[in-house]
Amino acid sequence: MVDKKKSEGFGDLKGRQLAFSLERSGHMRRSDFIEHALNEEAVRLVDDWGEGEFYGRGGVIVGSRGSGKTHLSCAWSERMGGAYYFSGEGFGALSVSEVTCIDRPVVIDSLRIWEDEEHFLHQYNVLMERSVPLLMTSCESPAMWQVSLPDLRSRMMLLRVGLIRDPDEELLKILLERHLSERGLSLSPKMLEYVVRRVEKRYDVAREVSERIDRRSMERSEGVSFELLKEVLKSFGVRA
Repeated sequence: MVDKKKSEGFGDLKGRQLAFSLERSGHMRRSDFIEHALNEEAVRLVDDWGEGEFYGRGGVIVGSRGSGKTHLSCAWSERMGGAYYFSGEGFGALSVSEVTCIDRPVVIDSLRIWEDEEHFLHQYNVLMERSVPLLMTSCESPAMWQVSLPDLRSRMMLLRVGLIRDPDEELLKILLERHLSERGLSLSPKMLEYVVRRVEKRYDVAREVSERIDRRSMERSEGVSFELLKEVLKSFGVRA
């Protein structure tokens, strides 16, 4: 239980809107996450949380933009019974005394520790001393972080890493089908193959392609055709 003084301090923190409660919400449920061999490490990090020594040191989900890091963070929050969510910038703005008032699991999205390494080291130590479960997300693994402070670097290298690898053609097809389905659209197997073989194998590209297909379809007030797909691909600089 948090004492009255600490509770009031964290109330001020929430009032500054640097954090919000990350609860179960819509399509961010664990059961809706698309599992694949390319994201199994990150899925295992969430599902096995609490098993093994890494629980007391924190974990980090690593993946490119649009890879599902936030989705898995929501799944982790659900598993933990709710968590406070901070942007990297928002968490960095907290004083050490404010961090001391945190009384539930924490998600830090897009970690930015290198802006003030010593301050983050103190923040991190406080969370670990108070046994606050900590999950972070980043586009790079800890081994790639440019951390100069030896004590902080050694702690970050002990984090449990859940890597989400870039999609292959199989996963890209699945993602396109999901994104299009959310918009009430579908492509034939031949159309899917046509698109997947011509676009970059990236998570954010899969979403953007789906958005542009939807937009072109609405503008024309017609269904999806190969001609429409060619126009969309050309908008990405792809020779269709």
